[in-house]
Amino acid sequence: MRTRFAFAVILTLYAPMALAACSEDKSATPGPTSAVSPSTPPPPSSTPPPTSVATSPAPTTSLVASTSTDAAPSTDSTTTVDQEAGVRRALQDYLESYIACGQSPAACKPESFLAPNSEALANVSRFVADLLSHDYRVSADTRGTRIVPINVNASGDRATATACWFDGLVALGPNGPDGNPTIANDQSRTRHSLHEFQLIDGRWLLAKSTTLEKLGTEDECG
Repeated sequence: MRTRFAFAVILTLYAPMALAACSEDKSATPGPTSAVSPSTPPPPSSTPPPTSVATSPAPTTSLVASTSTDAAPSTDSTTTVDQEAGVRRALQDYLESYIACGQSPAACKPESFLAPNSEALANVSRFVADLLSHDYRVSADTRGTRIVPINVNASGDRATATACWFDGLVALGPNGPDGNPTIANDQSRTRHSLHEFQLIDGRWLLAKSTTLEKLGTEDECG
């Protein structure tokens, strides 16, 4: 009978995030729009005087300034987009580091890619210790293991990301009589998960993970 070994790191935290709103300056100082009429009517003339100067409004400086201000990009909006892109990259970096730890547990340093004093650090450290104590490791063939971000919210130095995670990793045990490694766990699983990140020294580091829903054994991440 094969020994089952669990790989999921399950933690719970949900922190709603508020997106920063952008504002724009719509103030304008109106300029002159018509010529000043004399106080008394002009003497009769056989040729009517031109009226285009008096009736056609001149372009104003305030109109140009207002249009330019409205079209300017929002710094807050750009920052939010950059933060969310950084969190998406951090999610992929975490998965790559997690797999590398499983493949070479003796060389793994969870503190190098996880938030300090976090539940994620405690759980991955325990996971690596279990691998070492049982002489287990993760196979080089990841069988398509991947994580797909679904929704990312970032504000300040905190961020959350929901994702679809297909885990096809195989846990290998000590070599058997035939000289080949035994299989400790080869069951794949798709799950929906929630991940919380902290921005530390310019890096988004995973602090907590929670399994929201377990799906089937095939890759269902679309």
